[in-house]
Amino acid sequence: MKGGTFILVVYFCFWEIDWKPVFHILASVDWKWGTLSVLSFFFTLGMKIVRWGVLLRLVGGERDMVASQDLIAPFFVGQAVNIVMPFRGGEVLRLSWLGVKDKRLMIPGAFSILLEKWEDLLFLSLLTLVLAPWVSEWIKFPPVYSWFLAGLVLLILGGVVWAIRFFNLQSISFIPRPFREVLGPEIGRLQQRLNLTKHHMFLAFLSVFLSMLIWGSMILTNLFTLQALALPVNVKIAGVILVFVYVSLIPALIPGNVGPFHGAVVLGMSLFQIPLAPSLSFAILLHGIVTVFPLVVSALILFWGRWKKP
Repeated sequence: MKGGTFILVVYFCFWEIDWKPVFHILASVDWKWGTLSVLSFFFTLGMKIVRWGVLLRLVGGERDMVASQDLIAPFFVGQAVNIVMPFRGGEVLRLSWLGVKDKRLMIPGAFSILLEKWEDLLFLSLLTLVLAPWVSEWIKFPPVYSWFLAGLVLLILGGVVWAIRFFNLQSISFIPRPFREVLGPEIGRLQQRLNLTKHHMFLAFLSVFLSMLIWGSMILTNLFTLQALALPVNVKIAGVILVFVYVSLIPALIPGNVGPFHGAVVLGMSLFQIPLAPSLSFAILLHGIVTVFPLVVSALILFWGRWKKP
């Protein structure tokens, strides 16, 4: 069923495209800027690994902390699984990898991944609200109102995290008792760690700062890719593309997100009157950067791990 969906989506996305101008634009890539795009993408991945380590330390405590270098392999292999498989199985693999290393890391690992997704959702919401007045004539309110709404979203999502401190799993009777017996104590320990000590506040702010670096680096990758194809270099264009691509990744129904990724880029760039051929060229180049390199790195990691075994 999913294989048929994949074929249909790719067919309807690409069936009437004139590929000659697309290939012509791709053949003229300025590889100096393309290399910078790749480097900024790897910086993004590196910051994501560091952020994951910080969040593990925040929710797991010192005894459960894992060194960042020990997170490289599960992170990259998880990225590869997310790319290859038509569902978000990479997070399950990351969690399983931690469990194999140390069973005590399973619950903190799950909470750390949830917090990671929460922070990304927060910054996606903030970026969407900030960009909205500049990309649509239907949105008339001044940008300052957008910043106000962004702050409101931050307060609401922060309130959700704060409310976790008062959540009592044991009081919810319809949850099966085995789950309550296993998860209840872990949630209790998490609630104790969420007390506003200086150490935990530092880790929380550090994770948010890393998220800012991550999202800024992703915008920078788009800017470098635009420059590599001699397209208009504009922060608004780069930001809109990032928002559209991120939203297209959420369903994760198609391997590599082929089709929806490219359609999202073309749709986002159409808001700035950029023609189809350069838009699709940009989509192909960016898609290659964000999919091929994680696959190559994860393959090297798996090969290296097998080679090192006696």
